[in-house]
Amino acid sequence: MRLKHLFLAAGVALAALPGFAQSPTSATAPRQIPLKHTTGIKAVYQVSDLAEHDGYNKGLFYSRKLLQSYERQGVPANQVDLHLVYHSAAIPALLQDSAYQRLTGKSEANPNSSLVSDLTKMGVHVEICGDTMKQKDVQPADLLPGVDIVPGAYPRLIDLQLDGYAYIKFE
Repeated sequence: MRLKHLFLAAGVALAALPGFAQSPTSATAPRQIPLKHTTGIKAVYQVSDLAEHDGYNKGLFYSRKLLQSYERQGVPANQVDLHLVYHSAAIPALLQDSAYQRLTGKSEANPNSSLVSDLTKMGVHVEICGDTMKQKDVQPADLLPGVDIVPGAYPRLIDLQLDGYAYIKFE
């Protein structure tokens, strides 16, 4: 019996220590972590697949989401230097309708056209791999307005990473 009282007293003493025990109802709210960088933001997306989200290519969709997220936090789009480097199976997302249809086998227009236009107007650098264009017989005239050609996706990704760009891969 004495041992039982000793454990009970020890438990009461420990519970009285600040921060030692909290009841489930007194849990603290999650901590809000502010952005550390709000200027000079540099990121590069590697996009190698034609996967979609909400009807748009994932790389394009999440580029817009990134800019919107920064904007909600008071960071204007001109503070985000974003490059999208497209290659491999992803390149139809950056093509005029006839080339998009030829490479995808779909009959509808490229659903990404307006989003590419919006992103380039916001200063996003949309880039396509010249090597992949050659492999898939895509000509410069097949590209949507605002899309730039880089000689090779991997050397471009390396250049941007060596220049301090945060790297994000989309598949």
